[in-house]
Amino acid sequence: MHDGDSRTGVEARRNPRVELDAQVTIRFDAGTITGSGQNISVQGVYLKTQSSLRVRVQVEGHGEVGGRLIRLDNMGDGQTGLAVLFDEPHPGMVPPTA
Repeated sequence: MHDGDSRTGVEARRNPRVELDAQVTIRFDAGTITGSGQNISVQGVYLKTQSSLRVRVQVEGHGEVGGRLIRLDNMGDGQTGLAVLFDEPHPGMVPPTA
């Protein structure tokens, strides 16, 4: 996830991150998202929406929680990064630090 505001260099995270070596599964709730089209080409469209993309996140060995997709990054080489904000804090999801 993004470490801060690239314009100011200010740390934007509210909670520390811990390395995770576990399988994570994200299930998307069925539904429709409608928004305001911003631009379009022959290969795709970009839109803004007030809708939340609701998901369920399962972290191997740590359970399952609800949340919403807040960011999607094209990482190159066919990889995609996803950021999910949990509906509420879940300290049990974070593995203990060494």
